[in-house]
Amino acid sequence: MVAPSEILRAIFSHYQPGRFAALVIALLLAVFAGQPAYAQYEAHPCPGGPGAGEVQVAVAHDGMPLCRRTEPAAPPPPPRIYNLFGSIAWHPDADDVWMSGNWDGPISGQEEALAACNAAMGGGCSSIGEWQNSSMAIARDWNGNLWKGWGANGGTARKEALNVCRQDQPIPCEIIGTFSSGKRRHAPDPALARKRYGAGAWPEGQALRSAAWIATGRASQREATDAAVAACQQANGGKPCVYAAVTGNGVVQPFIAEAGWKSFLPGTSAKRAAETVKAYCSQKRTKCTVQKSYDSRIRGDFVHRFDQ
Repeated sequence: MVAPSEILRAIFSHYQPGRFAALVIALLLAVFAGQPAYAQYEAHPCPGGPGAGEVQVAVAHDGMPLCRRTEPAAPPPPPRIYNLFGSIAWHPDADDVWMSGNWDGPISGQEEALAACNAAMGGGCSSIGEWQNSSMAIARDWNGNLWKGWGANGGTARKEALNVCRQDQPIPCEIIGTFSSGKRRHAPDPALARKRYGAGAWPEGQALRSAAWIATGRASQREATDAAVAACQQANGGKPCVYAAVTGNGVVQPFIAEAGWKSFLPGTSAKRAAETVKAYCSQKRTKCTVQKSYDSRIRGDFVHRFDQ
């Protein structure tokens, strides 16, 4: 290696005006070109000595080795994508759903949700399918039927569920649950989840109906509608009767319009039924008065007199 004194002697022995700057620049380029590649990396403490791709370049005053890298650090590995699967099972006579999630693969969640639903309801459950890394929302309509909506997150899932559920209802459906695929499990109390149905019927083709026959607390829609129609026919000398409202775990809500006509609508609660009547009558451009509501969860047979 050339000593610094020799470098200086060579510079000044050949000094000529105009060439000095060029010599200095050339010398600096030569010096830096000869530096090892790791000089561009900052020195850092390395208590255990140089690691892979490093060399020791000095020792600090406290005896700590200092190292520099001789090559760029390896890029971090790409992030791992975790797929979390969820599934829901439901039953036509249930007012809730059974959910199984946080699975790293398909099938298992579907099997667990179906098994839990069938165990609670005694069979008859079906799966709505599986989804991953997203959400599913469940909405309830005025008859007590359940609808599903999928989305990338809870907000879009709820929006989709309300969109598919509304149908021809005067007011929007209600969301009863939103489930991320990462949620581990949801299972309702079977005693509360099983619906009880109520239905109302009246004579067929009667322009101004004065009464309705209502059956509540039945185990199925068919049982409730059959009971209401049968009571109506018996009271009207066997004339044909039809049912006009049915709900599960809700109410049958009679009302009278200012124009004089009478009717009744279903609702999931007395409050929502009253809101439904108000919206319905607004669509008909009239005002209506709600009357006594009949809870479908309480067993009974009633004759509702609209004029009383």
